[in-house]
Amino acid sequence: MNGALLRLLGWAWVLVPMGAEAHSPIPGIAPFYSGALHSFVVPAHLLSMLGLGLWVGQRGLDFADRAVLVFAVALAAGLALSATAGEPDTDLLLLAGGAAVGLIVALARPMPIVVMVAVAAALGLALGLGSTPDGLVGSKRWVTLAGTWLGGLLGVMWFAAMAEFATRPWLKIAVRVVASWVAASALLVLALSWVGPRREGTAPVAVRAGVAASATIQCA
Repeated sequence: MNGALLRLLGWAWVLVPMGAEAHSPIPGIAPFYSGALHSFVVPAHLLSMLGLGLWVGQRGLDFADRAVLVFAVALAAGLALSATAGEPDTDLLLLAGGAAVGLIVALARPMPIVVMVAVAAALGLALGLGSTPDGLVGSKRWVTLAGTWLGGLLGVMWFAAMAEFATRPWLKIAVRVVASWVAASALLVLALSWVGPRREGTAPVAVRAGVAASATIQCA
C-alpha cells in the first residue's frame, strides 16, 4: 500500500460519523460479543493494548507471563469496579501508557520485570474502569463486561504472540516500527487533548484525527 493511499484512508477514517458515546454497545451484536469487540473499536484502548502486547512479546512470553497475569487480574478488578465507579474517563491515562510502552518497545531497552508488572496493572485497571457499557443493566451488563475482559486479555496475548514470533531481524525491526507508530499516535492525541477543550463527543474524533495524522507523518 503506497503512502498516498494510506494517508487517504487515515483521513477518511476521521470523517466517518461516530456517535458521541464512546462506550455504547455495538448495535446488532449480542452483549458478550459487543463487549469482546469493545477494546478494539475504542482507539485509546486499542493503542494501550497493542503497546503492552508488543512489549510483552518483545521480552518473551516466558519472561513476561507475570505481566499478562497481573493485567488479567487488574482488568477484571477495573471492570468490577466500573459498576460502582460511575463513568470515569481513563482515555488520557491509557494514551499516556500506550505512548510510554510504545517508546520502550521502539527503543528496545530492557526494563525490570517489576516495571512491566506495574504498567500492566495500571493499564488493566484503567481499561476496565473505562469500559463501562452505556444503557445496560442486570445480566446484560455483566455479560458485556465478561466479553470485555476476555477480549482485552486475548488482545494483549495476541499482540504479544505476534511480537514473540517475530524472530527474524527484519520482523524485529517491524515490531519496533509499529511500536513507534503507537507512541506517535498516542502522543498526537494527547497533544490535541491538551491544547483544545475536551468537550463531550469530541474525544473520539480527536483520537481518530491523531491516528490519521500519525499515518501521514509515517508515510511522509
